[in-house]
Amino acid sequence: MAVDNYHDEAEQRTKIGFLTVRHLEDGSYRAGLLVTDERGRPLELRASDALRPDRIQQLLYGDTLIPTIAQVLCGQPLIDSLREKPDVIAADNQAFLPLHKDDCPVVYIRRTGQELEVDVDGDVDPQEDPPEEVLRPVGARFDPVVLEFARRIEGEDRQLLRDKLARLLEAFDLVEPFERLAKALDMLHEQQSNKGA
Repeated sequence: MAVDNYHDEAEQRTKIGFLTVRHLEDGSYRAGLLVTDERGRPLELRASDALRPDRIQQLLYGDTLIPTIAQVLCGQPLIDSLREKPDVIAADNQAFLPLHKDDCPVVYIRRTGQELEVDVDGDVDPQEDPPEEVLRPVGARFDPVVLEFARRIEGEDRQLLRDKLARLLEAFDLVEPFERLAKALDMLHEQQSNKGA
């Protein structure tokens, strides 16, 4: 009976994904998605191949280059490839917000005082501030974070998501996994670059 209770409890645990895209020193881009448990322990890591847009692609895509890389070429394929489906995906770049779906919400998250990464075409109205709020942990263990929600997350859904993230913030720093993910992507890129050399 104790085993069954543990199994039921394990199935009900919250999983959170951390989604990022990195612009690397050699001009390429690489995205990663780290899924953790409710304490920040890794469950699964997915990384994209390195993408290196040439000068013509950069000119043709213009301001839509980063959203295209983030959403179409990296973000959605990484989400689709996961075995450990997260309850919520935290992104460190606004360009991922349009990937939000009801069964897999995407929230942009950053430390208070941290500058925005990218303004997104299509999901954020430039005439209007995006729906964001500061999430402060009850204890002083971790710094507050700013949450920015996709426009489609409203009312009760937004409150439920906020409450879930508040519980997670009590257990671990919700921005720190992005730092781990960035280091892992840099190391992966370096290893693959050295193999090809």
